[in-house]
Amino acid sequence: MSEEKVLTYKLSGRVESTNAADIEKDIDLTIEKNPGCILRFDASELNYISSAGLRILLKVRKNQGSLSIFNLSNDVYDILEMTGFTEMLDVERAYKKISLKNCKKIGQGSNGAVYRLDPETVIKVYFDPDSLPAIKRERELAKYALIKGIPTAISFEVVIADEKMYGSVFELLDTDSVSRLIIKKPSDLDAYAAMSMDLLKKIHSTEADPSKLPDTRERTLGWLSDIKGRISDGAYKKLETMVKAVPDTKTIIHGDFHTNNIMVQKGEPILIDMDTLSYGHPIFELGSSFLAYKGFSTVDKNVVKQFLGLDYDVAVEFWNKSLRLYFNKLSEKEIELIDKKAATLGYIRLLRRTYRRDAKNTALIEACKNFLEEAAASLDNLYF
Repeated sequence: MSEEKVLTYKLSGRVESTNAADIEKDIDLTIEKNPGCILRFDASELNYISSAGLRILLKVRKNQGSLSIFNLSNDVYDILEMTGFTEMLDVERAYKKISLKNCKKIGQGSNGAVYRLDPETVIKVYFDPDSLPAIKRERELAKYALIKGIPTAISFEVVIADEKMYGSVFELLDTDSVSRLIIKKPSDLDAYAAMSMDLLKKIHSTEADPSKLPDTRERTLGWLSDIKGRISDGAYKKLETMVKAVPDTKTIIHGDFHTNNIMVQKGEPILIDMDTLSYGHPIFELGSSFLAYKGFSTVDKNVVKQFLGLDYDVAVEFWNKSLRLYFNKLSEKEIELIDKKAATLGYIRLLRRTYRRDAKNTALIEACKNFLEEAAASLDNLYF
């Protein structure tokens, strides 16, 4: 099977000294019939490979400069790992298939949903069927965050859920999201706001390596560029100037910090959904959080109920308490100004998102545009 000059060759059964020569000849003939193609191996039906088979892999790798082999069983993967081949080849295990039929959904975001698999593990499934590269990237970001001391769940396995969606499996014992915990016991809202802000301050006290993470300001400027012509030239230029003027800090930013993405395990918060991890000024973080609690529900107050499971009034209360805990030394007037700056960054993203995903929602588009026009006219900067 050939696609974009990538040739997939299926290995099956046992590859050992008794049949290695014949398999090698067949591989050579296949390559000869498909000149210019890069070979990769599908090992979904491979049960065993001996040193004779490994030498075939070495030969192909030497001839084409690199080699990938995927759908490896655990036994065959162990052989490659013990012999050092996992360091030389691009190697992927086979993905276990699971069913979500009897799994309880415990959270959902824009890119995926989280389900409880059993008392010890949860799975985050991704809505995009082509999400495998994004999953791998998120695993790398989660690992980076953990190394930096940020409490996060690390995926130890990638699986295929319900035959169509990729998912990451995490070990999370007896956990629930802050959203669900507030729903169960609304009187604990203050305590969970304090917990979430302690976690956010920990994240924002951690310095990032810019070579490891994307720049959240550049991401925001990209969103702003996408709405050029949707707002007045004057407002666009003012917003662009203010975004560029936000101080250049190396602060780690989660990028999607809200109550659905904070899990609580034995009284301790654990952060999930690390695919938006980046670095920059904390005001960018607050802009994305504003959307979760208030911005998405600007026109329809039921949106936050669908997204976080919280009533609009509860979500707004949580947001307001969070701001006051984060900026506990500032006056009410100063906090209200920061709220407006966060909302401005949030509405830049929301206007762009609505045009791309829900262009018929003219009420929300107009609300975003009106806010941005007024903010551009009244604000001098977007930072604190």
